[in-house]
Amino acid sequence: MPTRVLLAFAAAAVGSAVAPTARAEIALSPGHTELLFLGTSGGPPLSRERSEPATLIKVDGRTYLFDCGIGTMQRMQQANVDPTSIRTIFLTHLHSDHDLGLVDVLGDVFFMLNLRGSPETIGIYGPPQTKELLDAAFRFITIAARPFAVENPLGYHMVAGQFANPFAVHEIDRSGLVYQDDKIRVTGSRTRIIP
Repeated sequence: MPTRVLLAFAAAAVGSAVAPTARAEIALSPGHTELLFLGTSGGPPLSRERSEPATLIKVDGRTYLFDCGIGTMQRMQQANVDPTSIRTIFLTHLHSDHDLGLVDVLGDVFFMLNLRGSPETIGIYGPPQTKELLDAAFRFITIAARPFAVENPLGYHMVAGQFANPFAVHEIDRSGLVYQDDKIRVTGSRTRIIP
């Protein structure tokens, strides 16, 4: 029987009596499972003591990241987590405290995969507009990568003179099964909280 983990994230809409909530239920395969809370502070504003929301789940050596607030990369370094071990990232909703740390994580992954000559891709699952967010993040990363590519053009995966994008975006606009592999099954639901 798989272990189930329920992650629920609430986000208050400014000036609104209704707050969107994202919820993910994760069914884990039997075996070794680690759950690491990298950030537990909501925001904005930032907290000096705690990073913004990010949860890492490792199942039998496979790593998944849920949300990616500011501070996620530093917390992963403190926990000795190799960001290139993450092959799947889930964004519960697109609020800045859940996704502004994404550029740090993806930037590091982009550089490390290129240094290793790896053509691997990272799946990113999120609500509508996740592709727009990721396109902007990738553009930001590649602008910063250009000087390194000029110095070492063979060290980067290029397609028609452009950096190859290792991030595969999957936008989810429904409740139900979001993702499944041989280790986990993620279902999501869209709910509303009325205070």
